[in-house]
Amino acid sequence: ATRSLVVVVDSGDPSMTDITAPGHDVLPDPGSVDSDSSSGLDEAPVAAADVSDGLSVDECVLKAVEAKERGNGSFKGGENAEACQAYQLAAQYLRRHSEVPAAKEVLLSVQTNLAAAQLRLELWEDAAAAATAALALDPASVK
Repeated sequence: ATRSLVVVVDSGDPSMTDITAPGHDVLPDPGSVDSDSSSGLDEAPVAAADVSDGLSVDECVLKAVEAKERGNGSFKGGENAEACQAYQLAAQYLRRHSEVPAAKEVLLSVQTNLAAAQLRLELWEDAAAAATAALALDPASVK
């Protein structure tokens, strides 16, 4: 059976849905699930709402820059896991707009910063993936 890990990050955006609120299903503890049962863990994942849903390109860039700045503060303070979360959120805002020059510029910076934070955490494969994503945006990037 294949299992997926879902990480929930508090984006600080009050419009985001609280998955702990009544009416939201919570997956059972993995240790309490019979691997042969129909628990739903082996079913296709349900797509989560994109953080950029309903936002314009400019709004996405603004929110991404805000998240990137939080990440930069965390990175400078040695809080690398928090920096990664902020950079990942920034990238999520820009994912749909990577061909728009302003978004692409911010996304390139976010991906290289994410790689640096992941290197500090010794997350080698994740850092390589972030650096590869940056190079896909700008093959001439040297950062």
